[in-house]
Amino acid sequence: MINYQQFTAGATGTAVSATGFALSVTQLQSVLSLAATVIGLLITVATSIVIPVIHKIIEAKKDGKITKDEAIDIVDTAKDGLDKVKDEIDKIDGGKDE
Repeated sequence: MINYQQFTAGATGTAVSATGFALSVTQLQSVLSLAATVIGLLITVATSIVIPVIHKIIEAKKDGKITKDEAIDIVDTAKDGLDKVKDEIDKIDGGKDE
């Protein structure tokens, strides 16, 4: 009887080898580049929009409700974050509008 762990390790190794063989170096670089770009965008969005908005919401809810002025402040924070993300994308894109 084949040891299950050895069989799993062998099958995983074969699958990884087949994947590596199927992808050329150029395709692999493209996939890695796309993954890095997506991760970078997610980090930028999180640090520019999500985290500041969450902090504003937590601060606004301390008294148990969010007032109209606090809601406007939260929306303004989100808009500022979106502007920062847009500026970062323009830097990467070279300022091109397509």
